[in-house]
Formats: sequence, structure tokens, C-alpha cells
Amino acid sequence: MFRRTIRKGRKKRALAFEPLERRDLLAVSLNLGGPQVPAPLLTPGAAVENVNVSDDSDFRQSEMSVDVNPTNPLNLAGFSHRVAGGTTQPVIDVYFSEDGGGNWSRTQIDSGFDGLSATAARFDPTIKFDSRGVLHIAYGVSNQLVTARSTDGGQTFQPPTVVAGPTNGLDKWNLAVGSDGLGGEAVYIVYHVINDNELFLTGSNDGGQSFVPPVSITDIGITDDSDVVFFADPT
Repeated sequence: MFRRTIRKGRKKRALAFEPLERRDLLAVSLNLGGPQVPAPLLTPGAAVENVNVSDDSDFRQSEMSVDVNPTNPLNLAGFSHRVAGGTTQPVIDVYFSEDGGGNWSRTQIDSGFDGLSATAARFDPTIKFDSRGVLHIAYGVSNQLVTARSTDGGQTFQPPTVVAGPTNGLDKWNLAVGSDGLGGEAVYIVYHVINDNELFLTGSNDGGQSFVPPVSITDIGITDDSDVVFFADPT
């Protein structure tokens, strides 16, 4: 800082100069994976077109989530329940698009995929792309938490992994992904066990191929499920 004082008569005036802010020029490059097909731009003022992703007249869908592949923004993926008569069904669906959401296809997740009960509901779907474009999903069935990964945007999945359970009251989980600090990709899952009023965390440092045993992260008393607010963030 430069400061100069000027005296004029009985008045005292000061001039001060603050240092300039540092300015950096940043350049960013992004390598997109897979074939790139330009999506049509929405004309300003034009009506927004709704896309029926599930196209399913037999079941309703609920608790859906969606994510965008950071290595190919035209690849979107969603995950949702099937519901009939107010009952969650033993089949759960992954939806994926390769043209920015204009058209969608479905990958069915059921007992033929995970080898678990053919009649138990599959519930609480959650989904996340990591920085390398690998799609991770997690869901519950028969008091167990199951996760799986896809390297082709949701078209197919590698064999699933049971990361927790069977545990009575196993409920509601969130996925987070990020660098493991060693050059790899980490996957984190935090979940709630209602019966014990306890939160647990498990993680993977090999991109979701295997997970460490869950550890309890509850250090305060939880008296009711409505008291719980939780999330996973790799940062």
C-alpha cells in the first residue's frame, strides 16, 4: 500500500492506494468419452417438451434420481422404484440416455441380477457418476445394501456387491464420489439403521469394486428418524 499525506491550510488529506488484486488466466480442457451427437437447442420461448422416460403403463415410479456423466454430458442416467397398488415391487429400473435426454432405454435390476430374493422389494435407489464416467448405483433388498457399477453409462452392470447387512432397519443411503488422494477414485456410502438409531459409513478406494466394512459414525443421540439429516461428500 502507498500512502501520502497532503497538508493544505489546517486540513489534512490522505491519498491511499490499495494493491491490485491478483489475476490469473485459467485454461480448462475436457476430454469427452464416447461418440458425441449434438443435441437440438431449445428455441427461446418455445414450449418445453416432456419426455416419458419410463414409458410404463403397468407401474408407477417413485423416489427417482438422475445424474449426468461428466465425461460425456449427453449420457444421462436415472434410477427409480416400480410401484403398484402402493407397494414397492421386487424390480427396480435404471434408465439411461445417450442423446442428452431425448431418448431413453431401461436396464432392469432384479433377483436375476443380484441373486437375492425374487419377491422382496428393491427400494431407496440412488445413483452417481464419478469423474471417470463410471456409474454407481445403490439400493436395498431383504435388509441388505447392494451396490454395483457400470462402465458403459448404465447399459450393463458388473456383478453387484452387498456392502451392508442383513440388518433389520437398514434404511436410506447416499452416494458420494471423488478422488481418494492417491490417484484413484473413491466411493462413499452413508446409511441409516432405524432400529439402532445409528449412522454408518462405508467406502471404496478402487472405484467401487470392493468396500471396507461399515463403521458407525453416530456420536450424538438420535431419538427419531425425523431427527436425521445426513449426506456424503468426498471433499
